[in-house]
Amino acid sequence: FLQAGIWKTPLSLYEHILIYEPTKAKLLNNYAMELNQIGNSAKAEELYKKAISIDDSYAQTHHNLGMLYLNQGKIQAALQEYSLALKIDPRLFQSHTYSGKVYFNANQMKLAYEEFKKSLEIFPTPEAEDGLRRSKEKLELLHEE
Repeated sequence: FLQAGIWKTPLSLYEHILIYEPTKAKLLNNYAMELNQIGNSAKAEELYKKAISIDDSYAQTHHNLGMLYLNQGKIQAALQEYSLALKIDPRLFQSHTYSGKVYFNANQMKLAYEEFKKSLEIFPTPEAEDGLRRSKEKLELLHEE
């Protein structure tokens, strides 16, 4: 439909579909992602929360809300959402990676190392590899002191 020119943007497509399917949690999640990408984080947060209130079993929505919170500097709220996402889907490697980043920046190297390691076991990415290496180096420095 986007290619045919019926809807000019993904936002307009989601808005149209949500008229008829206002309680589809995954649609709300996707719409919130699009809004967040264009800088409308307040509306995105509202829609993520609405999606979770409809269906709290979709791990990706928790992860996405965690990302929004992390970008807003709400570190504990971000960690809480990553934790919820991982309770639902322990293989959601992105939540492990971003938990690792949060712990690394908080100088909690053991927790950072464990999260990066879990992420790599699920799906190796350069980001997680770098985080694991850096957290391991810091842990080794701490043990030398």
